[in-house]
Amino acid sequence: MQHPTQSELNTVFVYVDGHLFWKVDRRGAPSGRETGYHGLRGCLETRYNKKLYKTHRLIWIMHNGDIPTGMVIDHIDGNATNNLLSNLRLTTQRINTKNQCKRVTNTSGHMGVYWSNTRNKWVAEIKVDYKKVHLGVFVEKKEAVAARQTAEKKYGFHSNHGRRRDV
Repeated sequence: MQHPTQSELNTVFVYVDGHLFWKVDRRGAPSGRETGYHGLRGCLETRYNKKLYKTHRLIWIMHNGDIPTGMVIDHIDGNATNNLLSNLRLTTQRINTKNQCKRVTNTSGHMGVYWSNTRNKWVAEIKVDYKKVHLGVFVEKKEAVAARQTAEKKYGFHSNHGRRRDV
């Protein structure tokens, strides 16, 4: 999808403390009104020129110019609605996966750690460069968690990886 240019966005929007506002009157949206709404994946989305954009991407372009091909914008704290510039970073998808929040479906309380009914033990795993790495099978949950934490450090995961989203 072709994104609008930096100068175009700065003509239409104004950014204030992590929020994007219409600078000019638009059909159904007066100037000064905040743009966007919560999308399906939790981040804010803004409709502009009949296309839907992730608001954090528009904010990034407004302040830093085009997003290079193959790059994504990461919310450092894991909160997809926190669009403060200090919370946004340009990175690759591969690096971005090392800063994920714990999923709501997680039952162990720790990413990459789960109970195996067939083994009656805890299992620890980690995904590195889209490949699953088996870290071991453990009697104690704390041993599985420790193995996972050691692997996160070894493979350069972000310190926020696996934290609960503060939305």
